[in-house]
Amino acid sequence: MSKPTLKLPEIPEAEQTPLVQALLRLIVEQQERIEELEAEVKRLKELKGKPKLKPSRMDAETDKAGEGGTEKKPKPGPKRAKTGELEVHEEQKIVPEGLPVDAREKGWRVKGYDDFVVQELTIEAHTIR
Repeated sequence: MSKPTLKLPEIPEAEQTPLVQALLRLIVEQQERIEELEAEVKRLKELKGKPKLKPSRMDAETDKAGEGGTEKKPKPGPKRAKTGELEVHEEQKIVPEGLPVDAREKGWRVKGYDDFVVQELTIEAHTIR
């Protein structure tokens, strides 16, 4: 990025009023301030990205401490069927919706099914007199 340079015409000393001299000093001060700010921007833009942080060594220390007293914990057993022990009160066969009546005649076939167990909580009013 090139800096535009401002060429001021030479003003003879006889024509320099106190106002003109103050304005010239102001221009010089502003130019110096601009150069300082540009230098700061360049310095700030050249900062690297994220700092490189080393991984925590606390994990390694706890791993080493754990090796001395290596006591194996028992592995959990196989997963049990949670719905296998439930008492089934009712069985429903659900017919798929949207099938035409003559689906088998058209060559459609059932590829199988999956059993699902649905638990339902029923709350109802029951009055006795």
